[in-house]
Amino acid sequence: MPGATHFPVLLLHGAKFSSATWVELKTMDELARAGFDVYAVDLPGHGRSAGTAPLAPMRGSLLHTIIEALELDHPVLVAPSMSGTYAIPLVLSHPDVLSGFVPIAPAGLDMVDAQGLAHVSIPTLVMYGSEDAMGLKGLPVLETTPNHHTIVFEGGSHACYVESPEKFNRLLVQFVRDMTLLA
Repeated sequence: MPGATHFPVLLLHGAKFSSATWVELKTMDELARAGFDVYAVDLPGHGRSAGTAPLAPMRGSLLHTIIEALELDHPVLVAPSMSGTYAIPLVLSHPDVLSGFVPIAPAGLDMVDAQGLAHVSIPTLVMYGSEDAMGLKGLPVLETTPNHHTIVFEGGSHACYVESPEKFNRLLVQFVRDMTLLA
């Protein structure tokens, strides 16, 4: 497990965004200021990344490869919206490579079977906007994770973290700090 001063956080992004979103929202600055190693990647076909997204069954493997290539030791994974199609397969198949998981109204929950995420014991911070139908629809699946906490952004839409970046950054930094105490 990583040490508290070099605890890695991997930021993914939604379909309408890129890694630059985390710079614009000051999320990378806030996490770095708190002493964490922060990484934001552009998923295939987004931002500065060329190509197209791999087929859904391969997305978790690609994310696992990214974590290995960056040599991240048990990162906290932040996955809003579309990036859930990468994160959910990874969480289902290799939860042991993560220290924590922050799904923000993620896509990809249709890949979860009837048992849900009951076997995923990593700390999970579920976030969604109260006005987001996708977030509300996925909530019952996400709440099958035994070690989860749910944050609702009242009045928030699908991109609640973009609408309330100060609140989001504060909650994310606190969650990652809590992970350092568990490490």
